[in-house]
Amino acid sequence: RPAVLPGEAIRVELSRVGKEAGQAVGYLDDGTMVVVADASARVGTIVDVLVNRVVPSSGGRMIFGKLAEPGAAPAQAEERHA
Repeated sequence: RPAVLPGEAIRVELSRVGKEAGQAVGYLDDGTMVVVADASARVGTIVDVLVNRVVPSSGGRMIFGKLAEPGAAPAQAEERHA
């Protein structure tokens, strides 16, 4: 599976709200969970996410990030949405 590193921008479809207030969750094509801060209002949309950290988990790994600023290198956002 392709490595995702902190500082990278990825594109993901947010499918549900997360456990913490304001969070939204989406999944990469390989099943990796992406948790996005302050994005619960964007559930059901495809967003660009700036990766903060990648954490190993029992199911592989989890990615934590925040919404990318508008115009924040959209050309570098990779199509990895589900």
